Amino acid sequence: MKKVLFYTIILSCIFILGACSHKGNVTLESTEDKWDKLALKSESTTIDSAYLDISRLDEAVNNELDPVLILCAGMKHNNLVIRRYCANKIIEYYDKFNVKNAIQPLENLLKDSSIHDSAALSLAIINKTYDSEHLIKSHKGDKYLFTEYIGSRYNDGKLWIIDNNTIRCVTESISIGDFGWSPDDKWLYTNIYGRTSSSVNVVNIESGKVYNIPMFQYICEKGDKLGYKVGKNQRSDPWINW
Repeated sequence: MKKVLFYTIILSCIFILGACSHKGNVTLESTEDKWDKLALKSESTTIDSAYLDISRLDEAVNNELDPVLILCAGMKHNNLVIRRYCANKIIEYYDKFNVKNAIQPLENLLKDSSIHDSAALSLAIINKTYDSEHLIKSHKGDKYLFTEYIGSRYNDGKLWIIDNNTIRCVTESISIGDFGWSPDDKWLYTNIYGRTSSSVNVVNIESGKVYNIPMFQYICEKGDKLGYKVGKNQRSDPWINW
């Protein structure tokens, strides 16, 4: 009786392991199939226009039970935009237990000049070295600012802050341009890309409150005080490079 029970347990274990192995193969195949289908629907063919697909790809990845798994698979896909998207998106899962699985795929992407900066940024955050040139360090050196999708003409419009190894989104706009810290590190700023969007978002770090400052209006109103005069016949779509 004991022998029968013993062999029954052994056979059950073998069956379970075989089932798990089979399930793992199906999962791997399904991720490849998913990326193939998403690539067919892609609106962009270059890094510069990759922003066109961000919302659609986000929806697909965010609905996955294991986003890290599908992103790692996407980093190996033959579609450039898919690989670039996955190299950036993985940042948002920096605190997941299996994010270390993304290190090797990201290191492989360092050899791709089109994706090198994105892969390097993600590695700097996942490994907590914070040594990427695309991380803007605060004056005190204890916080960092960054945006995803470096090199895309218009990114996803989100500005992120790293504080005590924790990442959070601090502001969203049409698309992030220049950004940085106030001298006392209590505020951050970002301007918005786009000819008709000559404005600046100023964010209070402590409260998270965002103040929008229309730069062209500000310059016109403060001209006399600041020592200059703005002419009457101005364009309706002014661009300010500051």
